[in-house]
Amino acid sequence: MKSSKKFMTRILTAALALSMVAGTGICAAAVDEEEIISEEPVVIAPAPEDENETSKLAAFKEKLEETAQSLYEKFSQTKLAQLVEIAQKIAASQKILADTYSEAADMQTTAAQQIAEIMEEAQKQAAEAEDEETAAQIMAAAQEQTAQMAEEVQAQVEQMLTEAEQTSAALLAEATGQLEEIKAEAKGKVAEIAQQLSQAAEQAEAQAKEFVAKVIEAFISRTTKYETVTDGDYVYRIAYSIKGVSAAFIDYTGGEEDITVPAYINGIPVECIMFATKGVTSITIPETIKPLDAVSFAGAEDLENIYVDDANPYYKSIDGAVFDKSGSVLIAVPMAKEFNAPEGTLFFAPYCYAYSRMSEIKLPSTLANIVDYTFVKCENLESIDIPESVQGIGTEAFKDCYSLKKVHIPASVETMGEDVFTGCDVDLVIELDTVDCQAYIYAKTHEIPIKCPLTASVGLETEFVEDEEYSAMPLGLPVKVTGYAEGGSDEGYKYAFYYRKAGDTKWSCKQSFKENDSVDITPAYAGLYEICVKVKDSTGAVDKIYAEILVKDSFENTSTVSAETIKKGSKVTVNCSANNDNAEFAVFYKKKADTKWIKKQDYSDNTEVTVKPAAAADYEICVKAKNLDDGTISKKYFDLTVTE
Repeated sequence: MKSSKKFMTRILTAALALSMVAGTGICAAAVDEEEIISEEPVVIAPAPEDENETSKLAAFKEKLEETAQSLYEKFSQTKLAQLVEIAQKIAASQKILADTYSEAADMQTTAAQQIAEIMEEAQKQAAEAEDEETAAQIMAAAQEQTAQMAEEVQAQVEQMLTEAEQTSAALLAEATGQLEEIKAEAKGKVAEIAQQLSQAAEQAEAQAKEFVAKVIEAFISRTTKYETVTDGDYVYRIAYSIKGVSAAFIDYTGGEEDITVPAYINGIPVECIMFATKGVTSITIPETIKPLDAVSFAGAEDLENIYVDDANPYYKSIDGAVFDKSGSVLIAVPMAKEFNAPEGTLFFAPYCYAYSRMSEIKLPSTLANIVDYTFVKCENLESIDIPESVQGIGTEAFKDCYSLKKVHIPASVETMGEDVFTGCDVDLVIELDTVDCQAYIYAKTHEIPIKCPLTASVGLETEFVEDEEYSAMPLGLPVKVTGYAEGGSDEGYKYAFYYRKAGDTKWSCKQSFKENDSVDITPAYAGLYEICVKVKDSTGAVDKIYAEILVKDSFENTSTVSAETIKKGSKVTVNCSANNDNAEFAVFYKKKADTKWIKKQDYSDNTEVTVKPAAAADYEICVKAKNLDDGTISKKYFDLTVTE
């Protein structure tokens, strides 16, 4: 603490020195050298961090350039050159301090990261130690090492600052002396611009103070020392920083199974917990605890219940597990507790089930997501059924669940993180309801076996022609039908292909169940066809899918009739047409019960034919269109009902 106060005093002293220089003549440093001696201008202000600062500095520079121009008109070239030299010295003094503060801050940051890594590794080793004495020795050695590291870094920082301050002070003193000489000599000449110089100096002073304040804040946030303190049977780690002092509860050495952690140690608030003590089955945490997750109790393998003081503003206990104050977010489940989150729980915090020894965990139907690291190190977990309310599974959510063999994932899961099942049982199987889901893609990508219903799909490949309603192809060409399979046994698929004309009852088999997954089908007549593809897996499970394709004759009969129902004695008009103007038409009709057709018109270019059936009955009308270019004939049939 003493060295930290001394360091803070040094920075404030440096800030005061910069302010004094700014108040007495920092404006001289803003003389625009480009106008004076055609050299690069001296920049002494710290680099702006946002657009507002940039605009302020731009306005400040503009004002000082005006001042410099005024000086140029009133002073000789020699005096202006001296002012430039003074500005360079002041800029150099500022840069020395700024660079030193930045370098020192980087040293402190690096040291803090190294200390944190050492303590984290020690925590892990202590948790894996065979006995508490070994664990205590590991932690003590780590604390001694980190304390020595902190002292060495602090000493280096002190030395750097001392040298930088001495060098900076020398430059400032020299520049101030030269400036005072010029001021004395030019006192009578600059009276008319004194007000402008004063305003510029005030702005420079404010910028200097702001810069130093940022340096101080950076050091405050990075300077921390630790000390281990024992109070009775309770062991704490005290963190000292310029911002304040806080304590972490780390161990209990007594013989009680049920303990209550005090809120304060020597007047210092206990704000966090890193508790790995064996033998304790119940712990009550105080109202002062702030950051908390299941890792806070990693290694406390006998812990069955965690209770929270009612006065804690962040957490509460439900059935011995920790929730947020609203009760909708599960924070931590003790390692030795069998606990299933109640209905109404919306979220799990990261690590909430970490290190749990449960073999099966039932999730609430209200759970929205499974976030990163939720079930890390649940070494006994064998199976889990994820509810349909869950929309995503986070990175390494089930990492190192060594016994996990079965996970059911619904189609509602739309996102999967990285390495979700890293370290799980080699026989892990993901159960799915459908292959049309993100989990299926994830399992395939990561080569995880899946169990889901067999699903067939079909693809058609041919020379398609335009049609508004169906996939259509020209008569006489083959269509390549390909079967696809997903799910099922995920191996040994066999395919069967069938087709028929729409309306027929009998299917034509193109291929019975074989490994070949595609066939060519060439319909003999124009019309709408149905195609059926069946898929069978190695277990005998079968799924099928249907497709339709319209076969169009290249010469198309487009004839129509004027009515489908008429009264006896009335007429129906047959309008003959085709998609080729060079065509002739023949018209026939008969009762449906008859076998013989009545010819109404032989092939002719007449396109309007009248049919008048003699009796009430159900009739058929046939229109034959002949393509006179190649002799192709296209038939079209119509139903006609004649009533009394």
